[in-house]
Amino acid sequence: LRLCGKLRKRLLDLTDEDLASCELASCAVARSGHPLTSLCETVRASLISKIERGCRVRENTKFLHTEPHHDDIMLGYLPAVLRHTRVASNEHHFVCATSGFNSVSNGHMLLLLQRVQHFLASPTFRRLCAEGYFGGQGTEVLDFRRRDVWKFLDGIAAADDELRDEGAARR
Repeated sequence: LRLCGKLRKRLLDLTDEDLASCELASCAVARSGHPLTSLCETVRASLISKIERGCRVRENTKFLHTEPHHDDIMLGYLPAVLRHTRVASNEHHFVCATSGFNSVSNGHMLLLLQRVQHFLASPTFRRLCAEGYFGGQGTEVLDFRRRDVWKFLDGIAAADDELRDEGAARR
């Protein structure tokens, strides 16, 4: 795969000449005892299988999502989280567990908590509570709860501090 990236070629398009240009790849293929085309097909099938397994939606599953920084889940694998939060039988728990070293500073966490405190005193928070945003179950509630992620990301993209802060406070 490294050779594919280096040559900017698809896996199945690699040739023996390409292989000869990389000592490490040549050695690996020679040690396998299989021809290049056979190995490429095997690797391709394996990658496709792994991607398909990763895209499969689980049901009746408890998830513990952990992140070393406050935005790693959102930035790292948000699509997978969204797929699994759509299934009402799944249960999700989120933990931001930093060591304090090269992570979110105490000052930043205090800033986030101040934003949450401000949000809790806002008319928007009272309205959301009345609408059932923070309670209940079902597809409609899950759709409601996804808004906070999009508000946060839209706020960052638009450089809109108020929108970003509301999204973060909701989460």
